[in-house]
Amino acid sequence: MISIITVSDSFAHFRESVEEYIRRLKGIVEVKNIKPEKSENPALIRQKESQRILELLGKQKGLIVYCDIGSEILSTESLSEMVEKSKITHPNVIFLVGGAYGIDETILASSIHKRISFSPMTFPHSLAFLILLEQLYRVEQIRKNTGYHHG
Repeated sequence: MISIITVSDSFAHFRESVEEYIRRLKGIVEVKNIKPEKSENPALIRQKESQRILELLGKQKGLIVYCDIGSEILSTESLSEMVEKSKITHPNVIFLVGGAYGIDETILASSIHKRISFSPMTFPHSLAFLILLEQLYRVEQIRKNTGYHHG
């Protein structure tokens, strides 16, 4: 099973596309959304959101992949290979998309196994989430050899 834990208050700008990919990935990808914390203090926001992510992770076993700007940029084929290989050694692959201020490293760093980035550019969280959904759909189509991916 693949899970995505994301911190977002709205996917309004991309709602139709997000809902379409969630529909296409039904039974393959589970999405858990955390509402962002409200505070004037970014460190406190990171701390509270990271604590809530940690609680959602609970005792889940799996490869935990943090989507973070400035991390390793994978091709679609490399992402597909990573997901397929991880299924051999891990019961789940769990992707984390942090909030507007990222995560609190002191809380989550020891839980994260891999960090990936979609681009050296910064994206709004709802767009990063949509990109992740589309890439996971593409990974599934590569696995099924449907011809959807011809990159």
